[in-house]
Amino acid sequence: MRKEAARIRKPDYTYMALDDGFEFGWNDTELNCVLKHWPAGTPGNAIAYKLNRDPDELAVLIISLRREGIIQERPGGWKGTRAKIQLVGRWRAREDKKDDNGHDKKDD
Repeated sequence: MRKEAARIRKPDYTYMALDDGFEFGWNDTELNCVLKHWPAGTPGNAIAYKLNRDPDELAVLIISLRREGIIQERPGGWKGTRAKIQLVGRWRAREDKKDDNGHDKKDD
């Protein structure tokens, strides 16, 4: 949607979406991290974890960057193409040790 086509709404809100302690500002270091990892196929949740940000905050940033043409659609969407990297617990990521058929991978 082009900015000219956006409708201006009057400030008579009865509900403010995402007005629950979210932070939607991003510094240069965070933006550079997103612009590096998003095109590389890193899952959105892994990027958010790396930045210590709520995944919803990252999702809003991704929507904004996409609408402005700064990033493009990517295979795998939010999950990316490196979806075999999974979060373990809340604190670390690991590569999946199973192949596409669910069998244990053999070390090369």
